[in-house]
Formats: sequence, C-alpha cells, structure tokens
Amino acid sequence: MKSTHPEKQKVQVSYYYMPAGHDRKAEIIQIINSDSWCIEVPTREEDLELFSFFQRIATVTEIAQFGTSQTWRIFTSWEALEEDHHLYQVDQDILAILMAHRGNYRLSEEIAA
Repeated sequence: MKSTHPEKQKVQVSYYYMPAGHDRKAEIIQIINSDSWCIEVPTREEDLELFSFFQRIATVTEIAQFGTSQTWRIFTSWEALEEDHHLYQVDQDILAILMAHRGNYRLSEEIAA
C-alpha cells in the first residue's frame, strides 16, 4: 500500500518572491495550504513563474483561521509579515530562518531607504 510522507500530510505554507514590475511593488506571496513549489502569476507585462524560497508547517492558529482552503496572502514589507506571523504564533526559530531571507528579497521599504 502506498503511503504519503508524514510531512506531506501536514498543512504546508510556502513563500514566493515576486519582483517589482512596471506599476507594481515587490511582494512576498505566502500561500497557506500550498501544494506546489512553483506558481504562475499573471501580470500585465508577462506571466511569471515563481519558485518557493521557504516552506514550513502551518501553525494551529493558521489552520483554525484558514481551514483547508488554499489562501494567498500578500506582503509588501518584511515588518508587516513579521507582525502577522507573531499574531499567528509562528515559532520564533522558524520566523528567524524566514527573516534571514530578507537580504535576498528586497521589498519597497528597503529599496526606498
């Protein structure tokens, strides 16, 4: 009998970076109940294929809030993402690993500074 790896049975949260476009700020896309390492995002200029740069297991609070449906959440600042993740009780060690990506994926508040 074929079985699924235990980590695949848990609710996955994936993060993607969408760079700034003509009339669009750079964004971090967080997908709760993510089932793919790659997503396609249509834009005015072109369709973008984005690859996940970070994955983690959803918190109990996120599962209670978002259930089993796939939910896309958009962040245009690392500060907003960090505050949100405190509210949803993301483990501090996991959050620190995610925030370490900040230097690789610049958002508008870093670019403007």
